[in-house]
Amino acid sequence: MVVGVTYLTWTDDNLQRQVSYQAQRKDKPARQVVRRMSHSPDP
Repeated sequence: MVVGVTYLTWTDDNLQRQVSYQAQRKDKPARQVVRRMSHSPDP
């Protein structure tokens, strides 16, 4: 099952903080879901 959520941020333990359920997603298979990684600029 794939669901859409909104969240505030990720914790240091790789958990989402302040998650809010939005809706079930029937348009995307679970195998296609990956965590988006933010890219910080190199110094």
